[in-house]
Amino acid sequence: MDEYYQGSSLAMWELDLTELRAELAGMACDGISTLRQRLNAQPELTTRLLHGMKVLAANPATLRLYEAEQPADLAGPFGPSLEPESLAGAVELLAAIAEGRSEAEVPAAARTCAGHRLELLLKFCLAGQQEGLQRLSVTAIDFSGQQERSLLLAVIDNLPDHIYLKDSESRFLLTNKALVQWLGAGSREELIGKSDHDFFPAEMADKFRADERAILESGHSLINKEEVTKSAGGVQRWMLTSKMPVADSTGAVVRIVGIGRDITERRALEEKNALLATLVESSNDAIVATNLEGIIQSWNKGAHRIYGYSAEQVVGRPISELLPADLREERGRYIARIVRGEEPGPFETQRLHQDGRRIQVSITLSPIRNPAGQLVGIASVSQDIGEQKALQAQILRAERLESLGTLAAGIAHQFNNINTAIQGYLDILLRQAELPERLRGYVLQARKGLQRAVDISNRLEGLSGFSGADLESLRLDVAARGQLAALAAMVQAERVTLKQELRPAGPVRVNPAQLGFVIHSLLHNALNSLAGRTCRVVTVRCGNAAGSVFLEVEDTGCGIPKENLGRLFTPFFTTKGEWAPSQSAQAGVQGVGLSLAVCQSIISEYGGQIEVDSLPDIGSTFRIRLPEEAPQAPGKNSAIVDQEPWGSPPRRSSCG
Repeated sequence: MDEYYQGSSLAMWELDLTELRAELAGMACDGISTLRQRLNAQPELTTRLLHGMKVLAANPATLRLYEAEQPADLAGPFGPSLEPESLAGAVELLAAIAEGRSEAEVPAAARTCAGHRLELLLKFCLAGQQEGLQRLSVTAIDFSGQQERSLLLAVIDNLPDHIYLKDSESRFLLTNKALVQWLGAGSREELIGKSDHDFFPAEMADKFRADERAILESGHSLINKEEVTKSAGGVQRWMLTSKMPVADSTGAVVRIVGIGRDITERRALEEKNALLATLVESSNDAIVATNLEGIIQSWNKGAHRIYGYSAEQVVGRPISELLPADLREERGRYIARIVRGEEPGPFETQRLHQDGRRIQVSITLSPIRNPAGQLVGIASVSQDIGEQKALQAQILRAERLESLGTLAAGIAHQFNNINTAIQGYLDILLRQAELPERLRGYVLQARKGLQRAVDISNRLEGLSGFSGADLESLRLDVAARGQLAALAAMVQAERVTLKQELRPAGPVRVNPAQLGFVIHSLLHNALNSLAGRTCRVVTVRCGNAAGSVFLEVEDTGCGIPKENLGRLFTPFFTTKGEWAPSQSAQAGVQGVGLSLAVCQSIISEYGGQIEVDSLPDIGSTFRIRLPEEAPQAPGKNSAIVDQEPWGSPPRRSSCG
């Protein structure tokens, strides 16, 4: 101890914490509350732990207070002996040491080496390490009258906490200046003999009195109770209150020492933080905090939803694990801007999902600063924009298709005018009796080529939409049976096994010719996909599902590669004929890549959808969904349609 402590009139001494801390660390492994319960239940263990601490030094005031000849006579932080009423304070001290708190303050009843009783307020402070030892500094404030009253008042008057001493009737005997100001009194003498009922509402004062009665009866301290109180001006504040019993020479509890700390600002900050934490945790956006080294410190449920990782999996790991290798420098550039004091706006980029795929996100980075204004971390808010990007691409594609459809329809109209003229001249040639047979064959071949040109032009015109004037109420299963009948010869010639699962479905409001074209195209494509296949099965299903009507055409054909699925409904995209691999069976199938584009245009005009599932070398399923026509009002002519629901899921066709 230095000269200040040696010359101080306050009792001060130091103890070695090294062994005690090690023992407490093992005892506190199940939590501080469990440690407290064990120490309260085993006073002898508490006494052993306290008396096992070696006294390193003590100033003369300490030796005088405890009537000791040497520091070793003190035996521990509570002096030569631990009185039963000091057990709660002793437990609180040991818990504070186990928690690693730097300071603690507890009341204590103690005895001197000569057996005289002391009533003390002990203040403990971790003094840090010196010469390899962990030190605990103890300062004792004597309430028993052995030290000057003026010294006590000087100490407590300079503390911001409310400190008071009450008698067994809960009347004030002593207060500090902070409590005098809080209660609106002119001096501490004005409070002597008064109780809480003179300053607080009756209900609030009754609660304070009930707590103090319990202390007087049990002899147990009330430690760190959070409660609401009011100032003299009626301002409501939150207080952290501790009340401890003070016993006389016979051991009877006759007084109460109380300490109240205003924690209103702390509570407000805790509530604000709790609200912010709730908002962060419930946000659909990914909100992530990292330190300046890029180590993840917090991770909300939105981040779990977007990236696939739980908080337990990523907290403590580097954020760089979410960045694709080619984008890791990008984040560094934005962090550098934040360090320079700039505020970078949101930017779109890619991140890695837990399953390894890249996802499109919009990220906003913000600085995290400590109370001193120093940059200590980075907060990022990420939004999954994958669906938004897909929707934008879909809208853009639809707009391109619409423009292309309009252009194609105009071109088709002009070609049809030319085709009509050519067909007229070819018909005139065929009516010439003197036309040689060899030339007649050429003319017939020319008519076939012309008919193909007409067919392509008509399909091009189909891309431009249709007029609603020719719509009729039609059952989807009836339309499907009509097209199956038209293709019966092809099915038989190609030796295809046709499975029909056509439940009554509909009605839908459509143009019969256009719906017929859609069904015919799907069936025709399914039959074409079977070229060169040994398993040759086509299954047609239809039914009702959740207010819509569906038709499925499933085949066991060649299937469609995954990379081609997104282009399947693009005009003039095909994998048939000259566009198929030369060794593929599809190379012998004719196709210009228009039928599916026209089908999608038609189905979309009716408010429906066309979908496809496909696996190469296994087969494909094309599915159209159309909104079911609303029932007609009573009294109008209407067909009775079987509304039996489609009860079983689609099944994969198989051979064998």
